[in-house]
Amino acid sequence: MPKRLRVADDPPDSSAKRVKKDSDRLSNLSDELILRILHYLPVDSIVTCQRLSQRFDILAGDPQLWKTAYYDRFVRARASRLRANVPSKDAGFSSKLSRWLDEGDLVRKGHQTNWKRQYKIRHRWANGSCGVKEIPVPERPAMPPLLARLHKGIVYTVDTTVGLKAYAYKDDQKLLGQHVLRLPKHVEDTLKPSSIAVDAQDNTEGTHRVLVGFEDGSYGLYTFDTKENNFVLAYHHPPSSRGALTALAMTWPYVMTLTASQLLSLYRFSHIDSRDHLSDPVLMTSMQAGAIWPPLSIHMQHRSSSIVASIAYSLPTFSKGWSAGVQELHIDLDGELIHSRIASAIEQGFRPLSQYPDQDLSMPASTSDSTDVPYRNPLRTKPISLSYSHPYLLLSHADNTLALYMVNSTDAQLSLSAGKTLWGHTSGIFGAHVGGRGKAVSVSTHGEEVRLWQLEATAVRKGQTHSQVHDQSVQVTPELVKNNHLGIAPSQDQEQQLRTQPIISPPPWQPAVTRGWVGFDEEHVVVLREHFTNAGQALAIYDFT
Repeated sequence: MPKRLRVADDPPDSSAKRVKKDSDRLSNLSDELILRILHYLPVDSIVTCQRLSQRFDILAGDPQLWKTAYYDRFVRARASRLRANVPSKDAGFSSKLSRWLDEGDLVRKGHQTNWKRQYKIRHRWANGSCGVKEIPVPERPAMPPLLARLHKGIVYTVDTTVGLKAYAYKDDQKLLGQHVLRLPKHVEDTLKPSSIAVDAQDNTEGTHRVLVGFEDGSYGLYTFDTKENNFVLAYHHPPSSRGALTALAMTWPYVMTLTASQLLSLYRFSHIDSRDHLSDPVLMTSMQAGAIWPPLSIHMQHRSSSIVASIAYSLPTFSKGWSAGVQELHIDLDGELIHSRIASAIEQGFRPLSQYPDQDLSMPASTSDSTDVPYRNPLRTKPISLSYSHPYLLLSHADNTLALYMVNSTDAQLSLSAGKTLWGHTSGIFGAHVGGRGKAVSVSTHGEEVRLWQLEATAVRKGQTHSQVHDQSVQVTPELVKNNHLGIAPSQDQEQQLRTQPIISPPPWQPAVTRGWVGFDEEHVVVLREHFTNAGQALAIYDFT
């Protein structure tokens, strides 16, 4: 018997209820299937799914989901730039430490990583999105100016006025400890600091070592107890007749100093007299450096059978203005010099300016097609700051540019590439700092522009144009978005607010000038600023968490 056709007056059957009941088919799926689906969604869609229900909030926050997203966006992308051996995209992420490049500590056994938080920090860093806080430091700038270093969540500052201080800059921005720069037997004399260093390789639990150099050629080694929040002067070296200490480096138990007269000295502390005080160190070697100009930076690496001391410095040339050079000293553990190597970015041969009126002297001579040269820039002026973290050597100039040099150090040779000019700033640059994984931060003279750089992408790509080099940096823009899980997609009202209002209204440090120091870690950028109005100073904390 054929089916009867429905008419308008017929009562509705149960099919409508059945359709309504089956409309939410996604909720009937198992957690495993939903997680599989979420793996194919973009990150902004995953964030949206977390708002659907309590169940989806848990599923979309799955650690393995965010671990895969982190690996695909940051580790795999970086490996492709470095041409490292990584699995194909279809193979997913790998748990082998070698596949994570130098981020293997995130997947090491026993280490608990909040992958969503880690992704959020890297995402915000890549986009320059952050919050801004401020830590007031001495009201009036001292002469010599205040010096600062950043280490494991603490900013160490030192100046003549208030001495050595430690500030927490992560969760609670506050003063942790302070120490007056006076020797016990010379209460009336105040030491004038000229340089500061922190042992970044020291993993001693609860104790940080801070090395401060002074204008009279002496230096003091201070220990800071992170539990008791107090400084102790563990050792003070007597003054030197070779001038102020302009640079310091420390890798315990070794200390390296450089005087204004360019005398490089290496010391080794042998044993501890008591819990807080050290015996006199042994002078392992002392040698006279030559033909180096400030700004400069010294570094030290402790190997199993030797110590490698590196001096990165600026160098005036006739052919291309100011350039850069690096000297490496290999010293055995008994203080004997094994060998010394010097490399500079100066091109081979003598090139008088008058013979090359139309040639760009700041770029290396090349027989290849002119399209290989990304941009023609004038002679480089004297650099304002220098930062070196192997293999990246970064110089900042007053003409709104940075110069990047690549250092190649092997057992056979030491070489320095020709400088590559980096554009992006719209005003003079007063400071720049290079950190791990090729990350760098630069700040303008008046502090209104802070830029984040990815030097790996800049260094490995050839034939870049002017705009492509510019694209390797992003300007820091403190955001107003607080409710978004990742700060990925602000609402239309928030976007309008960002466009119509100043970055910070009003910026607490404006008008201000940067004092030339900038430091950063994986989550924060710290910039030292000075007020124009009341001659006060402040540490601006850019928080990417």
